[in-house]
Amino acid sequence: MVIDPKTILLNPPAEYALSTDQSVLRFDEPYEGELCFRIFPIQKGALQFHKSASLYDSTVSFYATPEEGSLGYEKEELFATPDIYKTGSLTRGVSFGNSQSVNVISSFNFQMDGKLTDNLNIRADITDQNVPFQPEGNTQQIREFDNVTFEIYNENLSVLAGDVVLQNGESYFLKHYKNALGGQVEYQYAIGDKATGQSKIAVAAAKGQFADITLAAEEGVQGPYQLYGPDGQQYVVVLANSESVYLDGQLLKRGFNHDYVIDYNLGELTFNPKVMITQFSRLRVTFEYSDQNYSRSIIAAQQGVEIGRATVRLGYYREKDNRNRPLAFALTPADQLQMSQASDDQLPVPIAGETLSEYNANWVMYERRDTVDSDGNAQQVFVYSRDSTAQLYRVTFSDVEQGAGDYQLVQNDVNGRVYEWVSAVSQVPQGRYAPVRFVPAPNQKEMFVLGAEIRVTDHLTWYSEVAVSNQDKNLYAEIDDDDNSDFAAKSGLVFKDYPLGQSKYRLSASLDYEYDGGDFKPIDRYRPMEYDRNWSYTAVQDTFRTSDHIFNAGVRLDKDRFNLLRVQYANRQKDLAIDGNQLDAEVKKSLGGLKVSGGFFDMDNVNASEKSEWRRWYTEAYFDPIFVVPGYRYETDRNEVGDPGMDSLTRTAMNYGAHQFYLRSNDTLKTRFRVDYTLREDKAVLNGLLVPYTFSKTATAQMTSDFAEGQTIGLNFTYRDLAYQSGFESLENEKLVLGNLDYRGSFFKRHVRMDMTYTTSSSREILREFIFVEVATGEGTHAWRDLNSDGVQDLTEFFEAINFDERQYIKVFVPTTDFIEAYNTIFTFTLNFIMPRSWKEKGGFKQVLSKVSSSTNININKKSTEDSFASRFNPFSLDIQDVNLVFVRDGVRSTWFYNRSGQGLGLDLTYASSNSKQLVSRGIESRHAEDWLYNMRFHLNREWVLTLTLADRVKQNASQYSEDRNYLIHANEATPGVTWQPQNNFRLAVSYSYLDKVNLEEASPKENSQINAATVESRWSSGVKNALTAAFTYTNIAFEGAVNSAAAYELLNALQPGDNYTWQVNYSQKLFSGLQMSLGYEGRKSADNPLVHMGRMQITALF
Repeated sequence: MVIDPKTILLNPPAEYALSTDQSVLRFDEPYEGELCFRIFPIQKGALQFHKSASLYDSTVSFYATPEEGSLGYEKEELFATPDIYKTGSLTRGVSFGNSQSVNVISSFNFQMDGKLTDNLNIRADITDQNVPFQPEGNTQQIREFDNVTFEIYNENLSVLAGDVVLQNGESYFLKHYKNALGGQVEYQYAIGDKATGQSKIAVAAAKGQFADITLAAEEGVQGPYQLYGPDGQQYVVVLANSESVYLDGQLLKRGFNHDYVIDYNLGELTFNPKVMITQFSRLRVTFEYSDQNYSRSIIAAQQGVEIGRATVRLGYYREKDNRNRPLAFALTPADQLQMSQASDDQLPVPIAGETLSEYNANWVMYERRDTVDSDGNAQQVFVYSRDSTAQLYRVTFSDVEQGAGDYQLVQNDVNGRVYEWVSAVSQVPQGRYAPVRFVPAPNQKEMFVLGAEIRVTDHLTWYSEVAVSNQDKNLYAEIDDDDNSDFAAKSGLVFKDYPLGQSKYRLSASLDYEYDGGDFKPIDRYRPMEYDRNWSYTAVQDTFRTSDHIFNAGVRLDKDRFNLLRVQYANRQKDLAIDGNQLDAEVKKSLGGLKVSGGFFDMDNVNASEKSEWRRWYTEAYFDPIFVVPGYRYETDRNEVGDPGMDSLTRTAMNYGAHQFYLRSNDTLKTRFRVDYTLREDKAVLNGLLVPYTFSKTATAQMTSDFAEGQTIGLNFTYRDLAYQSGFESLENEKLVLGNLDYRGSFFKRHVRMDMTYTTSSSREILREFIFVEVATGEGTHAWRDLNSDGVQDLTEFFEAINFDERQYIKVFVPTTDFIEAYNTIFTFTLNFIMPRSWKEKGGFKQVLSKVSSSTNININKKSTEDSFASRFNPFSLDIQDVNLVFVRDGVRSTWFYNRSGQGLGLDLTYASSNSKQLVSRGIESRHAEDWLYNMRFHLNREWVLTLTLADRVKQNASQYSEDRNYLIHANEATPGVTWQPQNNFRLAVSYSYLDKVNLEEASPKENSQINAATVESRWSSGVKNALTAAFTYTNIAFEGAVNSAAAYELLNALQPGDNYTWQVNYSQKLFSGLQMSLGYEGRKSADNPLVHMGRMQITALF
C-alpha cells in the first residue's frame, strides 16, 4: 500500500518524515495522538494495468490467458475467504510468575460479513475483552465490551445466535424488550398461492431483570439520581443500552450533547444542563439490571398468517426462574421451607445472612459472641474478628432503615465494610442494619395472545386481540396462586385517511373496547407512560383486583401538521377504583404566516375513596414569515383530588398556570436560536384548600451557529427564580442557573485550533466509601504492601502500583445513602498550534519559527456548597474551604516543541499540574502533582543521538483519616542518554539517571533518597517477521527514613534501599500468515528480597 501524503492528519500536530517508497511515517521521538490517512492499495513503482497492452500486440503470435483479478494488496489473515469480508484478531495467552498465580490472557475482536452461498449470507460481530465493567453511558451509541452476535440470513430466513435482543412483534398486550443470551430463528414463507406466513421462535437465558421505577426529583438538582431495583435493591449495575428515561412523559436521549448521561456500573443518572429538573418534574426510568438471583430462561414464539385482507397472529412469551439453581446464594432446606410458606406480599423473604467459613485475612469476618443488652436480656451478636483460631463467619448485612436493625456501619482502616452491634433501648432497635439476606422468590411471567385483523376497505380496518397471562411471584409456594391467571381482550375499528373531496383534508376515526381481568398482569408496560396518571389512578395502591372496562372513540381531520382537528373520548370503569370519563381535543390552523393551536383535556373520576377532576388546556400562536419568529403560549394544568361528598381537597397531582413568551429563528437561518421567558404559578393543597404554592420566572436561551469559516459555537442557558408563597414561608426561595457553552474554532489555515466547553449546574454528590478488589496481575492499578506485617489488608496499605507485577488491585468506590447538594462547574480547554510548514523554505527567522509547535490542555471539574458568584461560576476559583468542599479536580498540561520530529536539535518543555480533592465518608483526601520537564535530543548523524532529560517534580498526598499517608515529596531528576542505530533493524540505548528526593512534610521527619540508575536497552528485528527487545536497569538507592511507610513507597520508586536490579525481555514472531506469537519475561531483585519472576506467552490470530 501507499499513503496519500495529502490526507495525513495528526492530532496534536507534529513534524514527520514520509518515505513513500516504504509507506512509512517516521518520527524521531515517541508520538502519542491520533493519525488519519488514506491509502492507495497498490505498490508504488510496480507496473499496474487493467489489461496488458501485449494482449493487443499483433506481433505476438501466442500468449497465455491472464487471470482476472483486481488491483490491491494481499491481506494478512489466517484463513482466506474470498466471498466473506472479515477483520479482527483472537488472542490467547497466559501470564505466570513466582509472586502470582497463573492468569489467562484473553481477547477476541471479530467482524464478518459476506456470502456463504448465492442465496445465503452470514454476518458476525464478536467482542470479548474480558472486562468486568459496563461501558460508559455518555454517548448515544454504545460499544459493548463483551458481545457475541452471529447471524445467517437471506430474504426469508434469519438465524441469530449469541447476545440477542428479544422484542415483541405486532401485539397490543404482549410487550417485551429483553437482553438475553441464546438463539432466535425467523422464517417467512408462502402458503399456497394466496397466503403468506411468518414464524419466529427464540430460546435464551436472561442477562438481567427488568425494573420500572419512579425517581423523586429535587428542585434544581441535575443529579446524579441513584437507580434502584423494584424491591428496593441499592447499587444495581444497569445493562448497557437497556434504559429508557422519561421526563414528564417524554422519552429522553442519551449523550453529552443530548439530555442525560448514565453510569451503568454505579447505576447513576445525571441530566445535562439543557434539561431543567424541578420539584414538579416527573422522572420515570425503565431498565434491566444485572442482579440474577436464579438461572432464568426465556421462550418467545410468534406466528403470523396473512390471507388476502385478513391477518391472524399468535404470540407466546415466558420467562421463568429455575428454583433449583440459585446463583448468588445457597438455600438450606429450612430456607426453602420458609419461602414456601411466604405469601406474595411477604416477598422478598429474609434468611440468615451468616455463613460458617475458614479464616481468610483478606475477608471481613465475624465471631458469634454472647452479650447482654441495655435491658438485661441475653443476646448473641456478631463481632468483627481477626482471630484465626476462632470459629468465624462471613456475614451479609442488609439495610432495614434506621430504628429497625441492631447494627451500625463503623469506620476503620479495614479493606471492606465493618458492622458493629448496638444495644436496643427499651426493646427499641437503635441500628440500621440486620444480619439477614433478603432473597427474592423464584418467579414466572407467561402470556399467550391471539389477534386478528381484517382490512375491510382501503380505509377501514377491524381488529381484535385476546391475551391470557400467568404470573407466579413465588414458585416455591402455592399460597396466593388463585390470582396468578386471568385474561384481557380488545376489539375495535379504525377508519384512516379518507380524502374529503378537493380540500386536501383527510378524515380518520377510531372506536374500540378493552376488557382487562382483575388479575391480568402484563409482561412489560403496554400502555402510554402516563396513562394511569391521567386517570388519577395508581396501580401499586390498588388492592381491589377488579376488572377494567375501557371504551375509546375518536375522530381526526387533518391536512398537514399546521391544520388539523382531533377529538378523543374515553370512558373507564374499574369497580371501586375508577369510574370516569375523559375528553381530549386539539386544533391547529395556519392563517398565512400566523400559526395558532390549542388543546383541551378534561377528566372526571370517582372511586370508593376519592373524587378527581382534571382540566388541562393550552393555546399558542406564532408568526413566521420573517427570519425572527415571535410566539406566545399559555397552558394550565389543574388537578384536584378530594373525598367524595366533601368540598375539601386531599391532594393534587399538578396544578399550575404558565405564560410563555418566545423568539426563535426561522428554519432557514445559518444561526439557530430560541429565547423563552416563562411566568408560572403553582398551587398546592393546604388545610383542604387549594392555595398559591410557588411563583417562578424562568428564562432560557439556546443557540448554535457556524458564524464563520471554521468557527462553531453552541449555547444553552437557563435562569429560574422560584419564590414560595404565603403559608410556605418556612421553605427557602431558590435561584437556579444552568449553562453550557461549546466552542470550536480554527485559525490561520488550521494552524491554530481551539476547543472549549463550559458547564455549570446544581447537582449533588453521593458520599462514597472505597475498597480494593483483587484482580489478575497486570490488570489492576494498585499494589498492597503489608506495612505493619500483620497479614491483614488495611486501606492505608494500598498504593498506586509502579511495578507491573504488583498491579493486582483496583479501587472500587462504594456509594452510600448520603447525598450532599452542591454546585457543579466543568471547564475544558484545548489549544494546539503549529507554525506553517511553508516557512521552512523562507530561511532566516521564519525557518527557525517553522519548527515551533505547542499543545495545551486544561481540565477543571469542581463541586462545592459555596454559593458565592466567584466560587459558583468561575472555574478558576479553586481555593475552596474544606467545609464547602465536595469534589474538585483540575489539571493543566502545556508542552512547547522545537523541531518536534525533525533531524538535528530537538527541544521540548512541559509543564504539568494536577490537583484532586474529594470528600469521602472517612474525610477529605487530596493529591497534588506539579512537574517541569525538559527534553533535548541531538542527532550527531544518522546513527548517533544524544538525549538529556531534566525534571523538577512535586508530589503531595494529604488525608484527614490517615496521617501516615501524608507526604510532600520534592524531586530533581537528570537523565542523559545516548542511542546508537546503525541499521533500521537494530537499536541500542544507554542512559543514566540521578534522582534526588526529599519529603518536606512538616509533621514527618525529613526522609530522603538519592537514586542512581543505569539502563541499557536494545531492539532487534528482522523485517516484519520477528522482533526482540531487552532492557536491564541497575538502581542504587541511598535512603534515610522508615521503609514501611507511604512516603517511602514514593521515595524508593517501589524498590528497596541498596542495590536493585530489574530486567525484561520481549520476543515476537510471525509464525505464518495471520498467526503471531509473543513471549515476555520480567524480573526484579531488590536487596534482601527474593527474586521476582514473571512471564507471559500469547498467540494472536489475525482474520
